[in-house]
Amino acid sequence: MFVATVLLYPCVLAALCAGAGLLVDRCSGGWLPAALLLTVGAAALIALSQLSTYIHPLAPATPYLMLALALAGFALAWERVRRIARRLRERPWLMLVPVLAYTVALAPVLLGGRPSFSSYMALADSAVHLLGADFLIRHGQSYAYLDLRNSYGQFVHDYYDSSYPSGADTLFGGSAFLLGLPLIWAFQPFNAFMLASAGGPAWLLARRMRLAGGWAALAVLTAILPALVYAYALLAAVKEITALSMLACLRGLVATLKVGT
Repeated sequence: MFVATVLLYPCVLAALCAGAGLLVDRCSGGWLPAALLLTVGAAALIALSQLSTYIHPLAPATPYLMLALALAGFALAWERVRRIARRLRERPWLMLVPVLAYTVALAPVLLGGRPSFSSYMALADSAVHLLGADFLIRHGQSYAYLDLRNSYGQFVHDYYDSSYPSGADTLFGGSAFLLGLPLIWAFQPFNAFMLASAGGPAWLLARRMRLAGGWAALAVLTAILPALVYAYALLAAVKEITALSMLACLRGLVATLKVGT
């Protein structure tokens, strides 16, 4: 379980996000920088999982719809996949920054050597996100039949039936269910992955500032792993960490479009 959650799961999640990002890139004319593919793909998967859970009969199919989207991206953009793979073989150190960011973000769990949490219940919302990820993938955004006489029904109703942000939860639930992983043990690796995914946009911005090599890597780690953000990662504040990745991606897109004009 430890190997599946901290090693296999982030690799599968990266493949899902990369495939979805490639599909968005192909549909938009092929202009996205490689550094933004993971975060753009994560945004696409959030959009897909929100739609599939909104149509609640489709909710249980969400993991497979995410897989289909990613596979379509790889199939339609296979030539670009080969170019990116060739570049990574020539410059393997490019993978070092996101891997290091993931390792630092998940350090308490990795050093513990077993499935665990970094700071469970320091933020009680973590339990709600686990509950929500499970409910939304199994039942979708349909709340009419909830039993409000018990705490389960009350929590789902009070949070998710009141426009509470659930994009990170559907991405998390759909990707973890695809591997059949217990959500409770995949939760901390998911947060660490989303934090590390912000490294791509941060790298793009560092290069736009004419930083290179070790200086660019240092700038990226400094940008995505400051004390406050790391504290959120330890607390597994899933929507804040996911929002950080999306905001970094937005800034990277703005910088790319500005340069393009």
